[in-house]
Amino acid sequence: MTAKSPEDICRLFQQYIAEGDLDAVLSVYDPEAVFLKQYGEVTRGRQELRQQLAAQAAMKTRFDFTIKQVVQAGDIALMHTQWQVSKPQPMTVYAIEVARRQPDRTWRWLIGDPFTDGNAHACRHAGDTAGAVSAVPATLKSVLSHIGRAGALDLGATDYITGRSPAG
Repeated sequence: MTAKSPEDICRLFQQYIAEGDLDAVLSVYDPEAVFLKQYGEVTRGRQELRQQLAAQAAMKTRFDFTIKQVVQAGDIALMHTQWQVSKPQPMTVYAIEVARRQPDRTWRWLIGDPFTDGNAHACRHAGDTAGAVSAVPATLKSVLSHIGRAGALDLGATDYITGRSPAG
């Protein structure tokens, strides 16, 4: 099965991971996919995703989801999704995902951040209150540079949040 809409990706991910079918799970990701781990490290490509998702597939983890919002512009969709995860430890996470329509008109995840709140929390936990603000733009810049689009964007988001220049 393939995703005919961005929303279908969540349903297929849920189904495939519950079945323990890691290859099918990976099929919902774009070949250039990047995925943020809990503390902001970037996972790139299907091979790294395979390593990241293998344990959940092997355990046939149950993922329940509620799609909060999908904003689509042409062949790109921004998704806000709440996930409830059953194993290895029950948790609820709020994810931001970017999906891209493929040439065959199906949809796949291109960027995933399942720990949206966790990345900022990790910075605050480490005593870096400014890092909680700057971690997301820095991580986004890293992700976008991987897919070749960072040069066209001004990612000085700190200016808009703090009112200070990134240099000072």
